[in-house]
Amino acid sequence: MESNMRISMNTGELENKIAAFHHILKVAEAMGTSFQPYVATVLPVLQNHMNFTSKALRKLALKTFQHLLVAEGEGRNTALFQ
Repeated sequence: MESNMRISMNTGELENKIAAFHHILKVAEAMGTSFQPYVATVLPVLQNHMNFTSKALRKLALKTFQHLLVAEGEGRNTALFQ
C-alpha cells in the first residue's frame, strides 16, 4: 500500500534565519567584550536553536555561544551554564 504523504518546508524562512544567525555571529565576534549588554537578549534565542533541525543553524548558534562567553568575561561566563 502506498502512502501519499506530502512534506513541505519553507526554505526561504530557514535561509533568513541562517543569515540572521550569521550576522549575530559576526557582530558578537567583532564587538568582543562590548557585546556584553546584548548577551541576555541573544542567549535565549541561541538556546532555542541549538537543537534545531538545520545543521547550519545549530552550528552558527554554537559558534556564536563562544563569543557570548568572551563578552561576559572570565569571571561571569560560568553563570551562562546555569
